[in-house]
Amino acid sequence: GDSKVRKHHKVKDSCTCKEIMLVNKSGSHTPISCSITQLGTGQGKCEGYVIIFRDISLQKQKEKMLQGLKATLEKEVEERTAELRSNAAQLILAQSIGQLGSWEWDVINDTMSWSGEVFKILNIKAIEEKPSLKEFNKYVHPDDIEKVDSAFKLALTEKKSINIEYRLNEPGGVRRY
Repeated sequence: GDSKVRKHHKVKDSCTCKEIMLVNKSGSHTPISCSITQLGTGQGKCEGYVIIFRDISLQKQKEKMLQGLKATLEKEVEERTAELRSNAAQLILAQSIGQLGSWEWDVINDTMSWSGEVFKILNIKAIEEKPSLKEFNKYVHPDDIEKVDSAFKLALTEKKSINIEYRLNEPGGVRRY
């Protein structure tokens, strides 16, 4: 007999993949992945095809489940975002009514985030860049600087929020609590 071994090569760009729906005799549908690869001798001559069918039912079920989870998460994020916006608006209103300001201090970068009411209390125009602690201290009455610094240090070492009352220096030399 013929003992020659033939080498087959995949012809360049000859693979086609498609998803098809197989309908069984019972009428049930099964998603199938069909890959068709053309084989050749290496000189461009087609010698045949390799066709692979693969059941992708489980993959499709997982995709559908993930789409459902994604939709649920997107809805939850949307609801939570609306709730946070509402809470932020209520905080702004409460601070305005109570004439109270709030701020946060990023110790590592020495930047502060001031609420809009802080700018109103200090009687200054809101600025885009984040002020530093040094900038903040410009508005603290000189006799209260040590008390404020001590409270900040205590907050850092104890890792607690602080509630401190101090006098303010405003433009024009006005001082108030």
